[in-house]
Amino acid sequence: MQKIKNWIRDINHQRIDFGKELILRLVTFLFDRPRGQSDLSATGSPRISTKLDPSKVKKILIFHFDDKIGDMVVNTILFRELKNLFPQSETFIVTGKNSENLIRNHSQINKCYVFTRGVFPTILLALKLRKIEFDLVIDMRAFTDARTIFVVNMIHSAYVIGFSKKNYRAYNESFEDSFDTVHSRERARILLEHLGAKNIDLKYNLELAPEIFQKVRTLLENSTESQSPAKRQSHSESHRIIINAFSAARFRSLTDETLKKVIELTTKQFPNHRIHLIAPPEQHLRIQKLVKSFSSSQRQSFSESLTGSSPQFSTQSLPGEGLQFHDQISTISEISALISMSELVISVDTSILHIASAFNIPVIGLYRDEGDQPEKNSIKWAPVSTQSFVIKGYGKTDGYLDVNTFSMEELTSALKQLRLG
Repeated sequence: MQKIKNWIRDINHQRIDFGKELILRLVTFLFDRPRGQSDLSATGSPRISTKLDPSKVKKILIFHFDDKIGDMVVNTILFRELKNLFPQSETFIVTGKNSENLIRNHSQINKCYVFTRGVFPTILLALKLRKIEFDLVIDMRAFTDARTIFVVNMIHSAYVIGFSKKNYRAYNESFEDSFDTVHSRERARILLEHLGAKNIDLKYNLELAPEIFQKVRTLLENSTESQSPAKRQSHSESHRIIINAFSAARFRSLTDETLKKVIELTTKQFPNHRIHLIAPPEQHLRIQKLVKSFSSSQRQSFSESLTGSSPQFSTQSLPGEGLQFHDQISTISEISALISMSELVISVDTSILHIASAFNIPVIGLYRDEGDQPEKNSIKWAPVSTQSFVIKGYGKTDGYLDVNTFSMEELTSALKQLRLG
């Protein structure tokens, strides 16, 4: 039965991809117009001379149409470095509502355009952007879609640069080298070097509004005050560990069973830390049930199975005792503020790892092995905090590589190596 479900899922994905490709080809045929293109190697050397006059770069537009938050974290490198390179410039960005929430208060973004899906919203967006004369347009994605090609051709820009865009005439220049087996920051570095940047800082550059931090602090303080004095004393409010079990894909997310084991091992290694679970809104109910499942009797059985009669693992530091989940901390900017206040983040392969890296919070990233896939997520999207660990699951479930097959012994080893404040 599971094989049939997998087959149906694969067929459905192929159908969707075919439809997108068909629309992309149609839009490309109808709207794609040349600006004068050249291909770029990984060294940034143009094969056909196409130069950008730095003195004329006053308005910059960055496309971020897929709304992936991890990509946006990487893009924050550009915000800072482009401003250093073109001090008099203004930076505009097109993105979705989730990424907009993360960069809404960024000091180096002059205006953010939020796109919505659909033909008419895309046309309206293109008409808004068409009113502005952009000197530089940057498309960081290595793939494209019909919406992007349409908007790129509608706007006024002297210079458009992208990645893997040699087949689209609206782009002046395109980097055609594969970046699947290098870190995603390399794309930013290659682009910036080609534009003339020197001494490039590849640190992520997140900025959150003070009121976001204040809201999160208030929620945490209120939850602490509601606990007994004994619990407050046994789990320091300044010592927090964030655990995220959820990704956009089923086999990149943790099952409840795996998540419980991660909580157990983390609590055993750091008994005086509070553990905060985070989850997307559609998973809130599931996490609330899991938190409740850590009843006193269950925590006692976990303690016995993990420590036997050891007196060092007291009932005040059993799995679940310091476990918290705040459904009021739900937007990506609020979650980012919570992460910045933590001492460790354990997460599956998703944007949470990159947000933690932006604040240089120690990270344990849980990935699934890529097998023979050309794109290596555990390399391309690896965490870059000073203390970073990558743990991979090599086994399969229902024929798919599954993160839940990672070694608990390897996780235990990583936890023991961490040096928390």
